[in-house]
Amino acid sequence: FQSLHLGGQINAATVTGGIWKALFTTVAGLTVAIPVIFAHGLLLSRIDSEEETLNRGADYLIREHFTSHGGESAKA
Repeated sequence: FQSLHLGGQINAATVTGGIWKALFTTVAGLTVAIPVIFAHGLLLSRIDSEEETLNRGADYLIREHFTSHGGESAKA
């Protein structure tokens, strides 16, 4: 493409070789990126689910603590 820009002689094999290399690296990149994007989404969903479970557990423990101590915090 630089030769085209400068107005010099171009070799079709050189240009098509460069295009092939660009397409190949694009496909290779997408082959890696697409599964990683899906895995990222699945992991975020799992993290959100675990966070919700922890929050429910913490709420339960706090409620149990206050109901077993008559609504007052434990005194040291």
